[in-house]
Amino acid sequence: MKNVLVLDIGGVLVFFDNHVMLSNLRSMMVHAPASTELLSEIRRSGIGTGAITVAALYDIFHSKYVIKGPREAFFAAWCSHFQPNTPLLDAITSLRADWDIVICSNTNDQHWRHLDATFGLRSRASHVVLSFECGVEKPNAEIFHIVRDSFKSRPPRTLFVDDDPLNVAGAIQEGFEGVLFENADTLLEFLEANE
Repeated sequence: MKNVLVLDIGGVLVFFDNHVMLSNLRSMMVHAPASTELLSEIRRSGIGTGAITVAALYDIFHSKYVIKGPREAFFAAWCSHFQPNTPLLDAITSLRADWDIVICSNTNDQHWRHLDATFGLRSRASHVVLSFECGVEKPNAEIFHIVRDSFKSRPPRTLFVDDDPLNVAGAIQEGFEGVLFENADTLLEFLEANE
Protein backbone atom coordinates (compact mmCIF):
# COMPACT_ATOMS: atom_id res chain seq x y z
CA MET A 1 0.00 0.00 0.00
CA LYS A 2 1.15 3.51 -0.85
CA ASN A 3 1.62 6.34 1.60
CA VAL A 4 -1.30 8.77 1.77
CA LEU A 5 -1.09 12.49 1.02
CA VAL A 6 -4.10 14.43 2.31
CA LEU A 7 -4.53 17.86 0.68
CA ASP A 8 -6.86 20.71 1.56
CA ILE A 9 -8.55 22.57 -1.28
CA GLY A 10 -8.80 26.25 -0.27
CA GLY A 11 -5.37 27.77 0.29
CA VAL A 12 -3.56 24.65 -0.95
CA LEU A 13 -4.90 23.27 -4.26
CA VAL A 14 -6.85 26.42 -5.04
CA PHE A 15 -6.31 29.96 -3.82
CA PHE A 16 -9.27 32.03 -2.65
CA ASP A 17 -9.94 35.64 -1.79
CA ASN A 18 -13.00 36.03 0.41
CA HIS A 19 -12.90 39.81 -0.10
CA VAL A 20 -13.71 39.26 -3.79
CA MET A 21 -16.60 36.92 -3.02
CA LEU A 22 -18.00 39.19 -0.32
CA SER A 23 -17.72 42.27 -2.52
CA ASN A 24 -19.51 40.50 -5.37
CA LEU A 25 -22.25 39.20 -3.06
CA ARG A 26 -22.72 42.58 -1.39
CA SER A 27 -23.01 44.29 -4.79
CA MET A 28 -26.10 42.18 -5.44
CA MET A 29 -27.83 43.13 -2.17
CA VAL A 30 -30.14 46.13 -1.83
CA HIS A 31 -29.60 46.23 1.96
CA ALA A 32 -26.08 44.82 2.12
CA PRO A 33 -24.52 44.25 5.53
CA ALA A 34 -20.86 45.02 6.21
CA SER A 35 -18.46 42.44 4.79
CA THR A 36 -17.45 41.24 8.26
CA GLU A 37 -21.08 40.76 9.26
CA LEU A 38 -21.86 38.89 6.05
CA LEU A 39 -18.86 36.58 6.45
CA SER A 40 -19.78 35.91 10.06
CA GLU A 41 -23.36 35.09 9.05
CA ILE A 42 -22.14 32.70 6.36
CA ARG A 43 -19.84 30.92 8.82
CA ARG A 44 -22.57 30.63 11.47
CA SER A 45 -25.10 29.28 8.97
CA GLY A 46 -23.86 25.68 9.09
CA ILE A 47 -23.08 25.70 5.39
CA GLY A 48 -19.72 23.99 5.91
CA THR A 49 -21.30 20.99 7.64
CA GLY A 50 -24.13 20.67 5.13
CA ALA A 51 -26.73 21.85 7.65
CA ILE A 52 -27.83 24.31 4.97
CA THR A 53 -27.23 24.50 1.20
CA VAL A 54 -26.16 27.55 -0.76
CA ALA A 55 -29.61 27.57 -2.38
CA ALA A 56 -31.21 27.79 1.09
CA LEU A 57 -28.71 30.48 2.11
CA TYR A 58 -29.68 32.44 -1.02
CA ASP A 59 -33.33 32.30 0.08
CA ILE A 60 -32.42 33.57 3.56
CA PHE A 61 -30.26 36.36 2.18
CA HIS A 62 -32.86 37.30 -0.42
CA SER A 63 -35.55 37.74 2.23
CA LYS A 64 -33.17 39.59 4.57
CA TYR A 65 -31.10 41.75 2.19
CA VAL A 66 -33.10 41.69 -1.11
CA ILE A 67 -30.84 40.19 -3.77
CA LYS A 68 -30.89 41.80 -7.21
CA GLY A 69 -30.68 39.32 -10.06
CA PRO A 70 -31.38 35.62 -10.43
CA ARG A 71 -30.22 32.80 -8.18
CA GLU A 72 -27.65 31.76 -10.85
CA ALA A 73 -25.97 35.18 -10.60
CA PHE A 74 -25.74 34.72 -6.81
CA PHE A 75 -24.14 31.29 -7.35
CA ALA A 76 -21.64 32.82 -9.79
CA ALA A 77 -20.72 35.51 -7.24
CA TRP A 78 -20.48 32.81 -4.55
CA CYS A 79 -17.81 31.04 -6.64
CA SER A 80 -16.06 34.14 -8.02
CA HIS A 81 -13.03 34.12 -5.75
CA PHE A 82 -11.02 31.02 -6.74
CA GLN A 83 -7.71 30.77 -8.61
CA PRO A 84 -5.83 27.52 -9.27
CA ASN A 85 -2.55 26.70 -7.59
CA THR A 86 -1.34 25.50 -10.98
CA PRO A 87 2.09 24.15 -9.94
CA LEU A 88 0.54 21.90 -7.30
CA LEU A 89 -2.43 20.83 -9.43
CA ASP A 90 -0.02 19.94 -12.24
CA ALA A 91 2.22 17.98 -9.86
CA ILE A 92 -0.56 15.70 -8.63
CA THR A 93 -0.21 13.41 -11.64
CA SER A 94 3.41 12.62 -10.82
CA LEU A 95 2.73 12.52 -7.07
CA ARG A 96 0.17 9.75 -7.61
CA ALA A 97 3.00 7.38 -8.55
CA ASP A 98 4.16 7.38 -4.90
CA TRP A 99 1.14 8.63 -2.96
CA ASP A 100 -2.56 7.92 -2.67
CA ILE A 101 -4.05 11.41 -2.88
CA VAL A 102 -6.93 12.32 -0.60
CA ILE A 103 -8.72 15.65 -0.73
CA CYS A 104 -10.11 16.74 2.65
CA SER A 105 -11.78 20.12 2.77
CA ASN A 106 -14.14 22.31 4.73
CA THR A 107 -16.42 23.36 1.89
CA ASN A 108 -20.03 23.58 0.76
CA ASP A 109 -22.12 22.06 -2.01
CA GLN A 110 -21.87 24.94 -4.49
CA HIS A 111 -18.14 25.55 -4.07
CA TRP A 112 -17.41 21.84 -4.48
CA ARG A 113 -19.49 21.53 -7.67
CA HIS A 114 -17.75 24.58 -9.12
CA LEU A 115 -14.22 23.55 -8.09
CA ASP A 116 -14.62 19.97 -9.27
CA ALA A 117 -16.11 21.05 -12.60
CA THR A 118 -13.41 23.71 -13.12
CA PHE A 119 -10.32 21.84 -11.89
CA GLY A 120 -11.32 18.16 -12.04
CA LEU A 121 -10.49 17.63 -8.38
CA ARG A 122 -12.33 14.33 -7.86
CA SER A 123 -10.43 12.74 -10.74
CA ARG A 124 -7.12 13.79 -9.18
CA ALA A 125 -7.72 11.93 -5.89
CA SER A 126 -8.36 8.37 -4.80
CA HIS A 127 -10.67 9.60 -2.00
CA VAL A 128 -12.50 12.85 -1.29
CA VAL A 129 -13.74 13.82 2.19
CA LEU A 130 -15.84 16.99 2.21
CA SER A 131 -17.23 18.64 5.33
CA PHE A 132 -20.66 19.33 3.88
CA GLU A 133 -21.05 15.63 2.98
CA CYS A 134 -19.80 14.14 6.26
CA GLY A 135 -21.36 16.79 8.53
CA VAL A 136 -18.20 17.80 10.36
CA GLU A 137 -15.43 20.33 9.70
CA LYS A 138 -11.71 20.30 10.39
CA PRO A 139 -10.20 20.40 12.99
CA ASN A 140 -12.87 18.13 14.55
CA ALA A 141 -11.28 14.71 15.14
CA GLU A 142 -14.16 12.91 13.43
CA ILE A 143 -13.19 14.16 9.97
CA PHE A 144 -9.68 12.74 10.39
CA HIS A 145 -11.22 9.40 11.40
CA ILE A 146 -13.31 9.48 8.21
CA VAL A 147 -10.14 10.06 6.17
CA ARG A 148 -8.40 7.16 7.93
CA ASP A 149 -11.43 4.87 7.54
CA SER A 150 -11.60 5.51 3.79
CA PHE A 151 -8.77 2.97 3.38
CA LYS A 152 -9.30 -0.77 3.89
CA SER A 153 -5.95 -1.13 5.62
CA ARG A 154 -3.86 1.43 7.44
CA PRO A 155 -1.34 3.12 5.13
CA PRO A 156 2.31 3.11 6.22
CA ARG A 157 2.30 6.91 6.38
CA THR A 158 -0.37 9.61 6.18
CA LEU A 159 0.79 13.18 5.56
CA PHE A 160 -1.80 15.93 6.04
CA VAL A 161 -1.26 19.31 4.31
CA ASP A 162 -3.35 22.36 5.13
CA ASP A 163 -2.89 26.14 5.25
CA ASP A 164 -4.62 26.42 8.64
CA PRO A 165 -2.39 25.67 11.66
CA LEU A 166 -5.41 24.53 13.71
CA ASN A 167 -6.28 21.90 11.10
CA VAL A 168 -2.67 20.70 10.95
CA ALA A 169 -2.58 20.46 14.76
CA GLY A 170 -5.85 18.50 14.72
CA ALA A 171 -4.45 16.04 12.19
CA ILE A 172 -1.26 15.57 14.21
CA GLN A 173 -3.34 14.94 17.33
CA GLU A 174 -5.10 12.11 15.44
CA GLY A 175 -1.81 10.45 14.46
CA PHE A 176 -1.19 11.99 11.04
CA GLU A 177 2.02 13.71 10.07
CA GLY A 178 1.22 17.37 9.49
CA VAL A 179 2.65 20.03 7.21
CA LEU A 180 1.57 23.65 7.24
CA PHE A 181 1.29 24.68 3.58
CA GLU A 182 3.33 27.71 2.53
CA ASN A 183 3.65 27.31 -1.25
CA ALA A 184 3.82 24.62 -3.92
CA ASP A 185 7.61 24.68 -4.33
CA THR A 186 8.27 24.22 -0.62
CA LEU A 187 5.76 21.37 -0.37
CA LEU A 188 7.08 19.58 -3.46
CA GLU A 189 10.66 19.89 -2.19
CA PHE A 190 9.57 18.50 1.18
CA LEU A 191 7.80 15.56 -0.47
CA GLU A 192 10.82 14.77 -2.64
CA ALA A 193 13.14 14.87 0.35
CA ASN A 194 10.81 12.74 2.50
CA GLU A 195 9.66 9.95 0.19
